[in-house]
Amino acid sequence: MRKTTVMLIALLALVLGGVVAPNTPSFAQDGETIVDIAAANPDFATLVAAISAADPAIAETLSGEGEYTVFAPTNEAFTTTLENLGIAATDVLADQELLSTILLYHVVEGEFFAEDVVELETAKVPTLEGEEVSIRARSGGVQVNQANVVETDIDASNGVIHVIDRVLVPPSVLRSLLADVELGTEDDPITLLFIPSENAQEVQAGADELAALISEESGFEVEASVATDYAAAIEALCGEEAEIGALNTFGYILASQRGCADVGVVSVRFGSTTYAGQIITRADSGITSLEDITTDTVFCRPDPLSTSGWIVPSIAMRAAGIDVDNLNVVDAGGHDGVVAAVYNGECEAGATFVDARGNVEEEYPDVREVVVIIGTSAPIPNDTLSYGTHVPYAMRLLLTEAILTIADNPEYAELLDAVYNWGGLQLARDAFFDGFREQLDAAGIDIESLQ
Repeated sequence: MRKTTVMLIALLALVLGGVVAPNTPSFAQDGETIVDIAAANPDFATLVAAISAADPAIAETLSGEGEYTVFAPTNEAFTTTLENLGIAATDVLADQELLSTILLYHVVEGEFFAEDVVELETAKVPTLEGEEVSIRARSGGVQVNQANVVETDIDASNGVIHVIDRVLVPPSVLRSLLADVELGTEDDPITLLFIPSENAQEVQAGADELAALISEESGFEVEASVATDYAAAIEALCGEEAEIGALNTFGYILASQRGCADVGVVSVRFGSTTYAGQIITRADSGITSLEDITTDTVFCRPDPLSTSGWIVPSIAMRAAGIDVDNLNVVDAGGHDGVVAAVYNGECEAGATFVDARGNVEEEYPDVREVVVIIGTSAPIPNDTLSYGTHVPYAMRLLLTEAILTIADNPEYAELLDAVYNWGGLQLARDAFFDGFREQLDAAGIDIESLQ
């Protein structure tokens, strides 16, 4: 068995990740082929229509002898993908060559079941179309390119089907859709916008290196820039002055509500795509709980739109009866700055992510004794790389694949850590933030009022 197929076996085992039940009920009856199973399932009606309209050799292959693994998009997957790409389904069905190319990109030679896996890895696997698909097993599930595997192990007489929630579009097809687009060229480069967490020069240097890697991997011209704050980054995306923004949770929610941002990837730190905020004070301040904070308290925050450093703690303080609107607030210019200001007595309390004290421990070795935590928040989604909605969807898919490929490479782990303390990057969709939106709604918070 070829190395790539062995790797695919390892990647499709969702059972060890606890993501999808390994023994998903099969639609198959004895002797039924991949095409038979698809034809009998109404969720695959569009897929069956596509197979019928494509090169007859595809139906013959998937109905004949052999062993194949098929990543099968549902009807909804076809609708969503084609709408995002701005392509009419009738146009695709009428173009036999295009349709055949797309369908073959969903088929891998060999029969691979989820239960065959020993360990989960990441790999690029060749398809019958000729181009590769990327298989990634993550804490949130398994993805094939940017499609989620939602059901596994539908056994057929000539292979196995795994259900996905997006149509896989070959990179060559995506690039053909962008043939007349000037964005991403030397004359009109893609702007990748970051926010200075503490040291703007260090962030700019890391961002420049990351932008160069994305350019090399994607084939698009990408340039990095550093905004003054989250508000400026949001305005740049909404004003179509930037194409990719490193937005924090609240910044993304605000920009997406305005209809000008769509998440691409979410960061991973310490193996998690969520984090928490904390409220800190000096151990000798006399402040032992939120209730001890008053309007006379000098309170440090990193930025007015910092999720863990202001939005979430301000909600907690309101719930504790504190008049947040009249609080004596100081913007410290970053999470490290908040910790340093509290340590030095410039602020009596402040808010940061957990645990920002570690970022200044080299300068202040006793910071964990001097600065103490008096409250922590519920989990918050991590920061993102999000696209302006003016960026063509085909370009977003190609850029996201490039970004994830870079993040998969251990060679660049140090760079990701240097840019924003990222331990990795993971595919994300807007629904990932719904839980946090619900927290804001439950607190009676009007998102736009917090700008």
